[in-house]
Amino acid sequence: LFADGHLTELDLEECLVIHPSCIASMLLGNASLKRVNIHQHQWEVRIVRTNEANRLIIEALAANPNLASLSVMGSYVGKKSCEAIETLLSSNNNMRTLTIKDSLSDGRGIGALSNGLTASALETLVLSDASSLTNRSYCVLMTGVSNMLKSSNSQLKRLDLSNNEMNDDGISMLSGGLSGNSTLQTLNLANCLFSTVRTWQSLASALSTSTVEHLIIISSGLTDE
Repeated sequence: LFADGHLTELDLEECLVIHPSCIASMLLGNASLKRVNIHQHQWEVRIVRTNEANRLIIEALAANPNLASLSVMGSYVGKKSCEAIETLLSSNNNMRTLTIKDSLSDGRGIGALSNGLTASALETLVLSDASSLTNRSYCVLMTGVSNMLKSSNSQLKRLDLSNNEMNDDGISMLSGGLSGNSTLQTLNLANCLFSTVRTWQSLASALSTSTVEHLIIISSGLTDE
């Protein structure tokens, strides 16, 4: 079914019957697939953890040079899955949209994801609701986002970092990438906790030299410090 050359979009939602390795093997033969959505997926196959299942599927997708969009929401993206996403982003110049929402797990995999973002050709990036990340992990992740924005080959137009407790350090690193960027149009920082006047000033200064037209900031937690 997956390898017939006609399938262009695949939604995997609560697909608990089929073993993930079977899905991965079928995906390996498909070069027409352009969009994959993995939503609300907590694999219940006892011998395969969700992180490993997602890794198997994402690694199979990395062999498809035509994949343009990957969305993982409400699932689990740990170290192995992050490494698979790094491979996908570094090997596929057609990837334009990456969404990871309510799925990122804290750990060493964040560095791999950060590295993958740096060299990517993404136009839309959503990294939201990553409440389990530590401040250090947010900084590592923002290093990749910042480097992507700084790249002369950057194509990023929409960046959604909403509902992340990045605090001032993460926002400061993001500001470094925003400064002078000529591609980004929409930036969503809703419910990101950054509070000091210095951080706000740094962000405002960076935005003044960027091409951002639509900025979303809600419940930031500004103080008088």
